[in-house]
Amino acid sequence: MLEKILKPLANPKWQQEDPEKRLEALRELDDSLENHQPIFSQLAIEDTDTRVRLLAISKVDDLDKLAHLARHAGNAEEQSAATIRLAQMLARHYTNTSTLIQASKAYNDLPLLSALACHSESNDQQLAVIAIIDDEQVLSHIACHATIAKTRQLAAEKITSTDVLTQLEKETLGKDKAVNHIARDKLKDIKQHETEQQALEQQLLELCEKLEALAAGSYDPLFHQQLQHLQQQWQTLGGTDCDFNERFIKAQNLCLQHLEQHESQSREADEHEAGRAEICDTLDTLIQTIPDTADKPIHELLDFLTKQLEPLQQHWKALSNESQPSPKTSMRYQNSSRTLNTLHHHLHNICANENLAQTLEQIEACKTADPQQLKQWRKQLDKATYKHPWPDEIPCPPLVSRVSQGFEKLQLLGEQAKTSAAEAEKELNTLLTEIEKQLSDGAIDSAAKNINRGYNLRQKLNNKAANQLEGKLQLLSKQLYEYRDWQNYAALPKQTELCEKMEQLIGIDLPPNELAKAIKDLQKQWQDLHGGRSKEEQMLWKRFRKASDKAYKPCKAFFNDQQKIKQQNLEQRYAICTELEQYHQKYDWENADWKAVNKIIETAKNEFHKFSPVDNKDFKAVKARFSETLKPLNDKLIGEQKKNEQLKQQLIEQAERLNQQQDLDEQIEQLKKLQQQWQQIGITRRREDQKLWKKFRALCSPAFEKKQQNRQEFRDNIKNDITAANEICQQINKLAKADDNTLRQSSEAFNALKDRFHALEHLSKQHQKREFKRFYDACDFYKKRYGGIDRRKQQHHLKEAHRKAQLCDEIEACNNIDQLPALADGWESETALPEPLNTILEKRFSQAQTLAKGDSTTDRESNEQQRRLILIQLEILLDRETPAEDKPLRMEYQLKQLSSDFGKGKNQGKSQLNELIQEWFGCGPATEQQQAKLQQRFEQLAEKQLK
Repeated sequence: MLEKILKPLANPKWQQEDPEKRLEALRELDDSLENHQPIFSQLAIEDTDTRVRLLAISKVDDLDKLAHLARHAGNAEEQSAATIRLAQMLARHYTNTSTLIQASKAYNDLPLLSALACHSESNDQQLAVIAIIDDEQVLSHIACHATIAKTRQLAAEKITSTDVLTQLEKETLGKDKAVNHIARDKLKDIKQHETEQQALEQQLLELCEKLEALAAGSYDPLFHQQLQHLQQQWQTLGGTDCDFNERFIKAQNLCLQHLEQHESQSREADEHEAGRAEICDTLDTLIQTIPDTADKPIHELLDFLTKQLEPLQQHWKALSNESQPSPKTSMRYQNSSRTLNTLHHHLHNICANENLAQTLEQIEACKTADPQQLKQWRKQLDKATYKHPWPDEIPCPPLVSRVSQGFEKLQLLGEQAKTSAAEAEKELNTLLTEIEKQLSDGAIDSAAKNINRGYNLRQKLNNKAANQLEGKLQLLSKQLYEYRDWQNYAALPKQTELCEKMEQLIGIDLPPNELAKAIKDLQKQWQDLHGGRSKEEQMLWKRFRKASDKAYKPCKAFFNDQQKIKQQNLEQRYAICTELEQYHQKYDWENADWKAVNKIIETAKNEFHKFSPVDNKDFKAVKARFSETLKPLNDKLIGEQKKNEQLKQQLIEQAERLNQQQDLDEQIEQLKKLQQQWQQIGITRRREDQKLWKKFRALCSPAFEKKQQNRQEFRDNIKNDITAANEICQQINKLAKADDNTLRQSSEAFNALKDRFHALEHLSKQHQKREFKRFYDACDFYKKRYGGIDRRKQQHHLKEAHRKAQLCDEIEACNNIDQLPALADGWESETALPEPLNTILEKRFSQAQTLAKGDSTTDRESNEQQRRLILIQLEILLDRETPAEDKPLRMEYQLKQLSSDFGKGKNQGKSQLNELIQEWFGCGPATEQQQAKLQQRFEQLAEKQLK
């Protein structure tokens, strides 16, 4: 029992079983005493209570043990506490920033660097640690937990990952406004960049697809312009550096091949077109030559034309197989070739007809002829002619003229033959009626004589009438033959069958046309039977004819209706003629609407032809009546059309005179007025109007084409000047981005570029605002860069001086003489500092080396006082607050300044600021406790000058 009571009293308090007592003991132990450190280390590792271990970790000073605990402590909370404690101890132990970084790197521990960045009391230390951390998760942690706002912001600035920035934005929302804004702005920039990149890629892809479509398509007049436009867009968008560049180049090469192929084809087509034009010239010359050979014999003229024409036609065909001719050349060839082919066919047909001269002599000597003879002669003359008439522009040879006269003579003989045929037809119709009656009455001999007489009359008929009456004549001849030879055939059964078939047609439901055809077929079969004149056959014949009449009754009604329709059409045609006659008499021709008149004429023609058919016997009469009625209307219309054609011819003559005018704009204005007058002129004949319009348009087109060409040249000049302006702006921007040494010597080149821009004649501020704005922006950018040369040089000197001053700080703080050579090697640089700054720093560098080697001493407290005064002057100059501990010193300094500067001007400009910074760089080291604090204070004040 006594042992239990005395045992706690015998053990130290930090070894008591009660964790509360151990905690109390730890709080009482002084972490500045070295003999307490083993206790802290032991408890940090072995104690069973988490609170005790955490408190012990916060008092351990041994860096190696803290590093071990940071990696191997029992839980994450203790590891974190050990890491933070290690960071704090490193920051206290290594006041020099670069040394601290080197020491931290030895541990190679991101949590340690994170703790340094979050919990170091030195702004420089935090910023330096941030500079070597690349892990964005660690940077995110620092941005959330660092004690200094600038450190948090710098850590946030280094993060580029979208996921990390998104998480950081959420964690800092409502907690750290500045960091939250940084994360949000960077996310916005990333999203905008991605959107712009996607849009750019889409544009580049669309350009590739357009170029591929252009390469896959056929050539058209805009092919080259489209290719140049796509190439320019590709260069503007920077497509040469994208993933689609190879695809674009492939499509571009295909387009270039298309262009080359088209140019080759165009050259060949031009050569072919020139060859075809030469053929047309030769054909025209040949047409002009033929009248000179008209006195030659026909066969010689034919041989001459064949030898000349065939090679030209074969050459044209060969060229046309190679390429298509232009419409103009093709039309020219067709016109000339048609004329010559017409001549050739005429001559060939005449030469092929050996009996032509004899036939012409017979025709010329003939006074009367039957239709058969006329028909034969016409066939012979038709063989000697061609479907197209002999060209009007070429004189006819005598033989061709005789053929034309022969046709006229045949026409006259034909009219005479028609008159004779009409009389013969009338006589034959009467004779046929008499033959029918004779056959019906059985007067066979009389019928036979009249049939012979009918065949004689038939020779005088024309073909149409002869064909119609010959059938009846043959039918009667057959009947006569049947009557005579009826007993030679056993026709009674067949005739009986035909009677039965005809009787079956009575009342049958068939269309009239088909019924008439069936009746006609049976009648033909009856006619084909050759029987005698027995009483039985006569009875069958009457039966057959009676059945035929009954069966034909519906057909007769139908054909009567058809006749009525023809009669109605005839009446309508005569009515149209009557209306036209009344229209001609009553119309006010002094104020005629000629378009309406033309429409009336065309409508009348259409209506006249619509009322068809009419009976053949009435056709010629009504046609002649219509033509006679229409003629005065046509004459008036043609008169008006010719008058209008003369007006258009006058406009053509005016247009010809305008082509001599030098002022193109005035010429075009006058041509436009002529075109308006042309449109106001009334109706003309279509073919003549086309010819006149072709002439008029040929006179107008050159002026308008020249105007269009001038406009295109002007647009091309503007386009070229815009391209040149953009190149000048790019060169000015490139000049402005050069290094300061090059920039200092670039004013002459800049002025030359400005002169080049102002020399562009086709740019105007009113229409090319974008180009002028880009030019002025480029000039402003150049001037800004050029004007900042001295400032950047001075800033560069200050940065170099700052670096050397920091190097002096490290040398002055160095406790190991072996490190001095390595530090001293970093002194020299390519930047030459101006005087007296260089002298000040060289002096301090020399003193720092001497001090580090122990060859001299320095008054650190005096240096500290000097540094404080420099900082106070900077704070006054920059209107900044002075820390509380130096406010009395600031007050004292200001009172001295008031007394010493009373009545004097103040010099608190930029030059004084630079003098104070230079004085700081040359100032020796302060006490170890204040050196880092004062340096941090200086960095904050001189931040803008040292950026």
